[in-house]
Amino acid sequence: EGKKGIAQRETIIDALRAAPPKELGVCSVKDYLPQSNVLQFTLEGGGGMIVRPSGTEPKIKVYCSIQGDDVAVCDSRLEVMVGVIDRTLRLIAGLGH
Repeated sequence: EGKKGIAQRETIIDALRAAPPKELGVCSVKDYLPQSNVLQFTLEGGGGMIVRPSGTEPKIKVYCSIQGDDVAVCDSRLEVMVGVIDRTLRLIAGLGH
């Protein structure tokens, strides 16, 4: 919370900027600095992820899109993506697994 939370949020986004999560198969990154502190990742096999700080709270918002041949494939890819994002953000923030 507060200034500590905002600083932690910036540390997390900077770490993602420096080293996108390899497990997601990131094939390109679009960085919207200096206009805003937003990162857009395009993933192998389609889909992507946008990471941005909340404008009003010390939170990070992550938006995911998935492509696949059917709903089951998409559900599986989304489950993997959410797990990788959760682990990555916790490790960067120093919260463990």
